[in-house]
Amino acid sequence: MSYKPHTANVPSGILYYGDPASEAMLKAESTFVYDDGNDRLSVGKITTTSDVIIGGDLTVSGTTTTVNTETVTIADNKIELNSDYSGSSPSADAGLIVNRGTETDTEFLWDEGNNLWEFKYDTGNQYSVKEHVTGGTGISDSDSGYLRTLNLDIGSLDVAGSTASDSDVLIVDQGSGPKKITRGDLISGLGAGSVTSVAIAGTDGIDVDSGSPITSTGTITLGLSNIANDKLANSKIVLAADSGTSEDVDLGETLTIAGGAGATTVVSSTNTVTVTVNVDDTTIEVNSDSLRVKAGGIDTNELADASVTEAKRDRTVDDSFTTGDTISSDINLVTTGASNLTLTLPSPASGQVVTIKKIDNGAGEVIIQGDGTDTIDGASSKRLYYQYESLTCVAKTGSPNEWYII
Repeated sequence: MSYKPHTANVPSGILYYGDPASEAMLKAESTFVYDDGNDRLSVGKITTTSDVIIGGDLTVSGTTTTVNTETVTIADNKIELNSDYSGSSPSADAGLIVNRGTETDTEFLWDEGNNLWEFKYDTGNQYSVKEHVTGGTGISDSDSGYLRTLNLDIGSLDVAGSTASDSDVLIVDQGSGPKKITRGDLISGLGAGSVTSVAIAGTDGIDVDSGSPITSTGTITLGLSNIANDKLANSKIVLAADSGTSEDVDLGETLTIAGGAGATTVVSSTNTVTVTVNVDDTTIEVNSDSLRVKAGGIDTNELADASVTEAKRDRTVDDSFTTGDTISSDINLVTTGASNLTLTLPSPASGQVVTIKKIDNGAGEVIIQGDGTDTIDGASSKRLYYQYESLTCVAKTGSPNEWYII
């Protein structure tokens, strides 16, 4: 019988018998030892093909833990992530990731930068949890930080139907907030849909049937025939004479006004008074619904001193232009900037006066041209080169139309 000779050297690991055919009968491994100081077995690597039961705590010191089981069952009601962080200004996001194979993973993520729980879909976009709780018809939402509040909003409800049964629930707002009530209870609370009492007393112009207060079948009549003194209550037509006296016109009376210069005889019906004003159509004419002085209707003797003030003149001023604009105002204040700006005079009306003034010191010139073949002092265009330089011209129609600088 053969055997391995005994050696006095103490092995550094646990001794175990090897395979006589390939290894020494007696073998020791330094990575497989008993730690007497900590009362534990120290193993470098371990592989098991069967169940492992751990009676105490399990501490994993590595950086990656891989679990290949299909179902993980944990008795604890909380799972702590990022447990090794001990600072006061966290910056790292944390959450749960679902592996979707070749498709992009999806995440339930705590976004540290936004202080929000967020969903991250396979599109790569992130949506906060509150964005999945949104308002709709009759429901409005409002945000305060990470909190979203849903409110019942009667004002945004669709138009109600034309019919409802007594069991249908209605929404009413009593000032303190919306409440629900069935249609049957609402009508019952209103006296089965009828008004039981209205305290209205008769007065001038209002007749009330017998019974006070009025019942649901009572009648209220409004009639002019019952107005006190046969006059319009609180209203009257007052005619003032030259002497300063006045006269009330009662209902039913016929009012006659004698004709004279500028007026015709006017006769009133019971409740209508028609007044017609004549004009001589020489000095004054009717234009639509207004009176106006005819052209040439006033000469120098008829126009009183200071009767035409600036406030009564109708001039237009424009100070906003881009190149190519057609002038439409009487006075035009132009800013060119660094580039030339071309303006076209309007189609002329004889006697029309137009003023153009360059008001900025930009290098751009104001180029003024006629409409079509219209000329300006015989030229097709004129230019303003310097700040505050201006041009005023008057139109003369004919063949051709012309503008003349004045």
